[in-house]
Amino acid sequence: MLISDRITNFSEILLEDAIAKRQLEKSMSEEHLQDVICLTLNQLRPQYVKSTMDMRINLSPEEYQSALRGIDTALEKAISIVKSGRREAMRD
Repeated sequence: MLISDRITNFSEILLEDAIAKRQLEKSMSEEHLQDVICLTLNQLRPQYVKSTMDMRINLSPEEYQSALRGIDTALEKAISIVKSGRREAMRD
Protein backbone atom coordinates (compact mmCIF):
# COMPACT_ATOMS: atom_id res chain seq x y z
CA MET A 1 0.00 0.00 0.00
CA LEU A 2 1.31 3.40 -0.95
CA ILE A 3 0.54 6.09 1.58
CA SER A 4 -0.36 8.53 -1.19
CA ASP A 5 -3.09 6.17 -2.40
CA ARG A 6 -5.00 6.48 0.86
CA ILE A 7 -4.01 9.76 2.50
CA THR A 8 -4.60 13.32 1.31
CA ASN A 9 -3.39 16.70 2.48
CA PHE A 10 -6.63 18.62 3.14
CA SER A 11 -4.79 21.92 2.52
CA GLU A 12 -4.18 20.79 -1.06
CA ILE A 13 -7.90 20.22 -1.58
CA LEU A 14 -8.76 23.68 -0.24
CA LEU A 15 -6.02 25.22 -2.38
CA GLU A 16 -7.32 23.48 -5.52
CA ASP A 17 -10.76 24.94 -4.78
CA ALA A 18 -9.31 28.44 -4.29
CA ILE A 19 -7.33 28.22 -7.54
CA ALA A 20 -10.39 27.07 -9.47
CA LYS A 21 -12.52 29.82 -7.93
CA ARG A 22 -9.99 32.46 -9.01
CA GLN A 23 -9.49 30.78 -12.40
CA LEU A 24 -5.73 31.15 -12.02
CA GLU A 25 -5.07 28.50 -14.66
CA LYS A 26 -6.45 31.01 -17.20
CA SER A 27 -4.43 33.99 -16.01
CA MET A 28 -0.92 32.56 -15.58
CA SER A 29 1.39 30.06 -17.19
CA GLU A 30 1.54 26.49 -15.96
CA GLU A 31 5.04 27.08 -14.60
CA HIS A 32 3.93 30.15 -12.65
CA LEU A 33 0.89 28.30 -11.35
CA GLN A 34 3.12 25.46 -10.14
CA ASP A 35 5.31 28.03 -8.37
CA VAL A 36 2.23 29.57 -6.75
CA ILE A 37 1.01 26.16 -5.58
CA CYS A 38 4.39 25.24 -4.06
CA LEU A 39 4.85 28.62 -2.40
CA THR A 40 1.33 28.50 -0.99
CA LEU A 41 1.56 24.96 0.38
CA ASN A 42 4.95 25.67 1.95
CA GLN A 43 3.30 28.39 4.06
CA LEU A 44 0.58 26.07 5.35
CA ARG A 45 0.50 23.36 7.99
CA PRO A 46 -0.23 20.01 6.34
CA GLN A 47 -3.50 18.43 7.43
CA TYR A 48 -3.40 14.80 6.36
CA VAL A 49 -6.68 12.92 6.26
CA LYS A 50 -7.99 9.60 4.99
CA SER A 51 -11.12 11.26 3.72
CA THR A 52 -11.77 14.90 2.97
CA MET A 53 -15.33 14.30 4.12
CA ASP A 54 -13.98 13.45 7.59
CA MET A 55 -12.23 16.80 7.74
CA ARG A 56 -15.23 18.76 6.49
CA ILE A 57 -17.55 17.04 8.98
CA ASN A 58 -15.24 17.39 11.98
CA LEU A 59 -14.40 21.06 11.48
CA SER A 60 -16.68 23.62 13.03
CA PRO A 61 -17.88 26.35 10.65
CA GLU A 62 -15.45 28.75 12.35
CA GLU A 63 -12.52 26.36 11.90
CA TYR A 64 -13.44 25.80 8.26
CA GLN A 65 -13.64 29.55 7.60
CA SER A 66 -10.32 30.02 9.37
CA ALA A 67 -8.75 27.36 7.15
CA LEU A 68 -10.12 29.10 4.05
CA ARG A 69 -8.75 32.46 5.23
CA GLY A 70 -5.35 30.84 5.78
CA ILE A 71 -5.42 29.45 2.25
CA ASP A 72 -6.41 32.85 0.82
CA THR A 73 -3.69 34.69 2.74
CA ALA A 74 -0.99 32.21 1.71
CA LEU A 75 -2.24 32.21 -1.89
CA GLU A 76 -2.17 36.01 -2.11
CA LYS A 77 1.39 36.08 -0.77
CA ALA A 78 2.49 33.40 -3.25
CA ILE A 79 0.88 35.20 -6.19
CA SER A 80 2.60 38.42 -5.13
CA ILE A 81 5.99 36.68 -5.03
CA VAL A 82 5.52 35.13 -8.47
CA LYS A 83 4.21 38.35 -10.04
CA SER A 84 7.08 40.37 -8.57
CA GLY A 85 9.60 38.15 -10.34
CA ARG A 86 11.35 37.27 -7.08
CA ARG A 87 10.84 33.59 -7.82
CA GLU A 88 12.83 33.82 -11.07
CA ALA A 89 15.51 35.92 -9.37
CA MET A 90 15.88 33.23 -6.70
CA ARG A 91 16.52 30.62 -9.42
CA ASP A 92 19.29 32.63 -11.12
